[in-house]
Amino acid sequence: MSETADSEVETIAPSTTTATNEQPTPVDVPADAPADAPANEAADTTEDTTEDTTVDVPVDTPAETPAEIPVETPAETPVETPAETPVETPAETNGETSVDTPADTDAAQEPEMQAPAITATTEEEATMKSIQVHKFSSEFGKVDEGMLTFSTTTAKPKTRKKTKSKDMIIRVLTCSTSPADTLMMKGDIVFLHPSKGFPYVPCMDVCGVVEEIDSGVTEFKVGDYIVANNGFSPEGGMAEYMLVKSSNATLKPGNVDIIQAAAASSAVTALHASEHVTEGDRVLILGGSGGVGTSAITLAKSIAGASFVATTSTQAELCKDLGADVVIDYREQNWWEMKEFQENKFDKIIDTVGGGNFENAILVLKNRRQGGEFIAVAGDDPTPKVGSWFGALKASSGMRLRSLGTRLRPRNNPGYIMLTPYDEINGLAQVLQLVQERKLKIVVDPVTPLPFSEEGAKKAFDVQGSRHAHGKIVLKIADE
Repeated sequence: MSETADSEVETIAPSTTTATNEQPTPVDVPADAPADAPANEAADTTEDTTEDTTVDVPVDTPAETPAEIPVETPAETPVETPAETPVETPAETNGETSVDTPADTDAAQEPEMQAPAITATTEEEATMKSIQVHKFSSEFGKVDEGMLTFSTTTAKPKTRKKTKSKDMIIRVLTCSTSPADTLMMKGDIVFLHPSKGFPYVPCMDVCGVVEEIDSGVTEFKVGDYIVANNGFSPEGGMAEYMLVKSSNATLKPGNVDIIQAAAASSAVTALHASEHVTEGDRVLILGGSGGVGTSAITLAKSIAGASFVATTSTQAELCKDLGADVVIDYREQNWWEMKEFQENKFDKIIDTVGGGNFENAILVLKNRRQGGEFIAVAGDDPTPKVGSWFGALKASSGMRLRSLGTRLRPRNNPGYIMLTPYDEINGLAQVLQLVQERKLKIVVDPVTPLPFSEEGAKKAFDVQGSRHAHGKIVLKIADE
């Protein structure tokens, strides 16, 4: 609009100048005018500005000339073209066109200036609070300066709103951490990188309330209390709202509190491992006070029916309360060197620690033909560096070959089982039912629950990264 107005003003100015420049023509009519006056005036009006021409005419022209000059010519000149545009004509504005035009322009632009306010309102309605990770950590388990922040303007997730979509938006109440969260924050594993880059919202194991569902969701309704994750990549949990698929969720039983519900994910791994335990087995659990280990003790002893359960931990009282018969303080004793275990070997060893314990396990574990099995929950390297998918295959090749080797030589070695993911949601439902029936207790670290803040998140990852958490770590995102 401002460019149009300026153009109109420029159109008016040449029209007026043209009318004034034509004035010398009638000046030549009087006979008493100086002989050289018409020629000089014509030359001047061609080269000088309009103002110079207007001043020269009355000075060099006799007194009678003004009566003979058609001084009304500017008004009679067809300068009405600007009147066809939104700007007022010069005759109506008395020469104030240049002043009025900007005012008219601003008025015309007022509707367009409302857009920022609408955009701001829309953004405000679509935002939420969250914890955000802005870069990978320099060391495993370390939260570097500026790495974690608490955001109040994170975009709230949206469902796809397609006919067969099974997306749900849940209002998150609690969120727990896991070793996978720490691995992702280190960035050394290619398939554990943020799906949309930085910043990203960490963690995925949550308990919350269904707030919105797509038309394809039939298992849940708005208002249901559920326990959920986002499948494979640990993202999206530490926020007020999370987008999940209905296939990655299960109903929370009424008697299970929201803290234990969010912390139940590690018990699913323990349930999977304990399925290899049979009634009467002697079982050793490495790492008995961690998220997986605490549940594995109870599941092996009370659910699978093991006759004897030993574990390694510094938390003897906790482990014995869960059902352990013997607790070995790994700071004081090497479990594979204990004579009583070498003489009376274990049927199963469940390794939740990792780091290459299989070679030592051979000393205290029965061979495969006798039913001896080493169940690897964690790998040989608990903090692997995998820069490509080929590297991932290479990193796991040693474990796969070991599994094959123990099958080929069952008399010499115990069986080696590399625990792989299975129906996690079905397992989660089973675990929650055991908690509901008071047959399983989900142990949480003493720091739990932590506040939903930058400080709370940093504390959670500090404890998780230390690899010495005593149970699960949970942030309380909101009240019920």
